[in-house]
Amino acid sequence: MKFLNSWKIYNGMKQTTDYGEDVSLEMLRAFLIRKGYRFRLVSGGHEQWTAREGMRPVVLSRLTDPVPPFIIMQALRAIGVPREDLEDYLSGY
Repeated sequence: MKFLNSWKIYNGMKQTTDYGEDVSLEMLRAFLIRKGYRFRLVSGGHEQWTAREGMRPVVLSRLTDPVPPFIIMQALRAIGVPREDLEDYLSGY
């Protein structure tokens, strides 16, 4: 599993160990656009981002800013990119 090293089990709860930074919602949206994702719809307090057919959508809460690390890791897994891609993108700002 790609991201096995970034998670540890502690008393039945998952906690991030390698990627512990929050990222602003605006920066995560810009990263999704750069990776070819498009804003698709808003449902309640959530927004859905999709790419091409067969790819899993990324669902983000519009009410949570900055985005917590576990949501970031979940989005990166859905996109299929390593977290280093996001770190490189963020280092440019």
